[in-house]
Amino acid sequence: MILLVADEAARGRRGRLRDVRVALDAMGVEAEEVALPADVADRPLGPRDRVLVVGDDAITCQVASAILSLPASDRPSLGIVGSVRNDFVRTFGLDRGPFVAIQHATSDTTMEIDAMHVEVGGEATTALNAVEVGWGALVRQQRGQRDVKLRHRIAAARQVDDQATVKVVLDHTTYAEPLSRVIVANGQFLGDEGRVSPRALPDDGRFNVQSWGIFGDELARGPDGLHVGEHLGHERIREHQSATATIESESPLPVAVDGIVVGTTPVSIRADHRALRLHV
Repeated sequence: MILLVADEAARGRRGRLRDVRVALDAMGVEAEEVALPADVADRPLGPRDRVLVVGDDAITCQVASAILSLPASDRPSLGIVGSVRNDFVRTFGLDRGPFVAIQHATSDTTMEIDAMHVEVGGEATTALNAVEVGWGALVRQQRGQRDVKLRHRIAAARQVDDQATVKVVLDHTTYAEPLSRVIVANGQFLGDEGRVSPRALPDDGRFNVQSWGIFGDELARGPDGLHVGEHLGHERIREHQSATATIESESPLPVAVDGIVVGTTPVSIRADHRALRLHV
């Protein structure tokens, strides 16, 4: 069985869902459409079934969460036909046109990938790509999924307190210092900033954790080489690999889970190692 789940943008007149339906018909593949990601957990699925999601990171995470709610032995595989706002698929080179993406999503080739178990304010949620704390989440909070201009980035940077201490607890180290931003990444790409976490591997059971002690205009404009991942030599950027991360702060900082602000610090993240099978 193939279940097809699409977000609102994909269902729109110019969305990808129509192209996906055409491609599936041309390939002779039958798929049953469901209205909501949560409906996935209510279907009698098994490991030979798959769920095909069309849309951005947010709906991909909702579908992943529904799959993870099932016993491990019953979990279907996951295929993604991402939109232009789906950062996670870029790590796998799957940010392609819908007809190419659908061929990968319906192929027999899969890889086991990690999921991110996130707890914020006593509530648990699932992420696949990245959790942002501080400045990056503040930009998301103010702009949502809309285009972010330099003036918006500068305005958010001016709201960051360069004296407030942020505590980061990882597997093998703990530090507390003024930080503008913490990125806990499972995937490598982050919006229009590009390949922010080039050493993030979504199947190694660890996250790439970056802590930025950068403020002001440099924060807003981005350190040199950011778009292609060459910023990691910056003297005020810490980088670690860790299967867990807890971030606390003197005053609450916004937390964005795959681009959606879900609350404020403290936040805890742990890797759910190879919990999903992704069609590549």
